[in-house]
Amino acid sequence: MAESFLALTRLTAAIRCGHSYPNFWNQTEAVASALFEGQDKLPAEFRWIDRRMIVTVDHTPGRALARGTEILSINGVRAAQVLDSLMPLARADGANDAKRVAYLEVNGRDRYHAFDVLFPLVFPQRDTMFTLKVLTPGARASHTVPLVAGFPESDEPNVGVEPDIMVPLTRQSITKGVDVALEAVRSRVRTLRRRRN
Repeated sequence: MAESFLALTRLTAAIRCGHSYPNFWNQTEAVASALFEGQDKLPAEFRWIDRRMIVTVDHTPGRALARGTEILSINGVRAAQVLDSLMPLARADGANDAKRVAYLEVNGRDRYHAFDVLFPLVFPQRDTMFTLKVLTPGARASHTVPLVAGFPESDEPNVGVEPDIMVPLTRQSITKGVDVALEAVRSRVRTLRRRRN
């Protein structure tokens, strides 16, 4: 099943349409359980910054991955090699590789993240342990951190996201955002018209 899902993911990513992919949320319970629910998740949220894997939120029991820690390798595979291996599986329109990179980040906003689904398929876990080589903020030398793999946290979005950076979307906040954006466009048009006259 994993090989088929991976093959279909690779095929649809090659189409280069951001809407074409085997959607994680539309799978049967059996497929979701077999492919997405295993204890094979990296217990951290991260961003890819200049091809470097930088921790943004630590979910380890002992807080072993401080915010800003760079994950240099996972189970002996360099982070850049992980990114290179997953990029051909990432969905995005056209040549938008920045979107593909962002798609492969873990931000805590969804139950399923592409990285959490694809990494274990491309780099299968032998057990429930990760061995990370990391460089913590301010350190001059890297060190190894053994970690127990995690499970998906919750069905609720925004799991692990720090509350001060989350803005709830309501009809009122969306309307206000649209109004602000429209006023910015109107202001720009007025400025351009004044310059032309």
